[in-house]
Amino acid sequence: MYIHLKDREYYEKLYDKHTIDYARRGIKYYEDFYKEIKEKMPKDDTIDRPGNVIMLNLFYMQTVGNDLLDRYDNRDRKIEEWMERDKNKDLQITDARLTSEPVCQHCKKPGFASQTKI
Repeated sequence: MYIHLKDREYYEKLYDKHTIDYARRGIKYYEDFYKEIKEKMPKDDTIDRPGNVIMLNLFYMQTVGNDLLDRYDNRDRKIEEWMERDKNKDLQITDARLTSEPVCQHCKKPGFASQTKI
């Protein structure tokens, strides 16, 4: 009986959701940089000039892209870690044993076995 361990699809969706959230947070810095560059450009320059495009791509890779590539490379390993962690939690619960016999709160005798017959 598993309580914590879920299907692999659950962990894949969770990991992908975390990746998307991370990318959305990171893209904010890129968009701010893009606006700043566009405002500071001379009138005769364009944002799609090769030098500007290279600079924007470099900034993107530094702020968001490289981390997303790392997340992609480590996806399966991280999902396996999560699944192993949850499997170990379930095994710990399954293997748990009482260290002492509980006492009945009604008759004060050890154990939960009813001494009276109905």
